[in-house]
Amino acid sequence: MQMIGLAAVGACLLLVTGCSGGSDDDSPGQPSGEVGSHVWSASSKGIEVMREDYSSGFGGPSTISRTCWSLTADMMDDAQRSALERVVLVPLTGTCTADGYTYSELTVVGSNGARSMYRDTGCSFLAAPGAKAMLPRDWSIGLILGEPAECR
Repeated sequence: MQMIGLAAVGACLLLVTGCSGGSDDDSPGQPSGEVGSHVWSASSKGIEVMREDYSSGFGGPSTISRTCWSLTADMMDDAQRSALERVVLVPLTGTCTADGYTYSELTVVGSNGARSMYRDTGCSFLAAPGAKAMLPRDWSIGLILGEPAECR
């Protein structure tokens, strides 16, 4: 299996709400956390990640692509868990681009099945509705996700 490091994917990693399903009803996770909060804890059960890339096409057709990954805590090694444990939420930034975008969304599944969703953008039309904080842009450095999964 070819391993894909998110650091290699760089800022192109992003996630969209369609990738995060609810524990029983397939509903999306809720925006969570305050600035300075950690996203992963010892009781976390897994993650879902989706990267979305959009290009306006510069006069040609627009393109959108999504890539998803899903890992349970049991599938992760110590380095992956450690990388997630270091992720701390930062203040929202309103930076948006005019000709396209890339962002990532991380959904953490808690011990009770509750889903907490975070994005690495504060752009007004991409930020998680109701979010008070965001993932840092480099949140995925050191996190190896493996082969992509089907986006839900």
